[in-house]
Amino acid sequence: MTRKSKASSSRHGVFGAHPLLVATAAIVFVMFGAVMGAWYNVSQKPQSNVAAGPQATTQAARVAPSNTAASVSRPQSYQPPPFLSLNSEKFSGPSRNDPRIDGFFSRSGETLQSFDPPAPPAEVSRPPMVAYAVPTQADPALPAIAIVVDDMGLDRARSQRMVELPAPLTLSFLTYAHDLQGWADLARRAGHEVMVHVPMEPLNGGEDPGPRALTMAMSPGEIAAGLHSMLTGWTGFVGINNHMGSRLTADPERMAAVMSVLKADGLFWLDSRTTAATRGEALAATALVPHVARDVFLDNDANATAIAAQLAEVERLAHEHGSAIAIGHPHDATHDALATWLQTVRERGFAIVPVTEIVRRKSASVTSKAAANANTAG
Repeated sequence: MTRKSKASSSRHGVFGAHPLLVATAAIVFVMFGAVMGAWYNVSQKPQSNVAAGPQATTQAARVAPSNTAASVSRPQSYQPPPFLSLNSEKFSGPSRNDPRIDGFFSRSGETLQSFDPPAPPAEVSRPPMVAYAVPTQADPALPAIAIVVDDMGLDRARSQRMVELPAPLTLSFLTYAHDLQGWADLARRAGHEVMVHVPMEPLNGGEDPGPRALTMAMSPGEIAAGLHSMLTGWTGFVGINNHMGSRLTADPERMAAVMSVLKADGLFWLDSRTTAATRGEALAATALVPHVARDVFLDNDANATAIAAQLAEVERLAHEHGSAIAIGHPHDATHDALATWLQTVRERGFAIVPVTEIVRRKSASVTSKAAANANTAG
């Protein structure tokens, strides 16, 4: 190679171009690629989000709890007579300025500790315990009996038979039953009152209260959120009672959280009294949550003779105290005993009422006693 050709090679590099020009071109190419890549990513993000939206919604619908009306088909084909239909309303929370509440709330503006569960959307002004209460024209002079059938909704055939009994009964549906809205609508159209049967931790660790039960492992805030989730997605119920719960209902901190939700959502508390140590009634009173308690279990011994004896005990207590609440379950023997008993109980001078009637009577009694005490003190 000549000296001239060597110099030329040194100036233009091995590809015949000046090294500075090659480096500059490489840098420009890299920068251009980076800019184009960034533009592409930005331009694709909105499209990705739009495309993901319907998929996300569909996925949420697939994994949503089965207590929504659209999640499964209706559980049965029973069509109640048209004259039994009731109006359906929704509720956001108790309005303590509404005169139709009839003394369910004696004071306003009070809060219970610091639990603040999310409120449902505002739709009507009456609390569910009033909006969804089954009307009754029972003679207030007659002793009143409320029959509550809980554990409803799991055994579809037996739950159906209970719905077909003469109204008004109070039917309490387990929160993990399928198509809760379908069951609630069916029961209400048949003239029955609807409650929520909330699973809670029992003392016996070998007993399973069911999915999403409220347990001692949960903080009070988690208890409030868990209960609120069970009450979301369906309507038509007036209050709750505990399924099992002999351990949890004895815990004041967690039961205070339960009462915070009931007060916010305008529901009452029926204490199933699965333990003598329950704090449910006391904490409901502290929170100004309307409350009542079970007097008799009908079918701990689920045979006809034992159930008949328990129904006689319900009558005795109602006559003695003016009212009584019995809890039974959708057993065949319980159904058959109730079907027979309901034919004649009114002839013996008792009023069969929805449980809200006993809540109302108790609320009126408490209010009148408070007024009498105030007058005496004054």
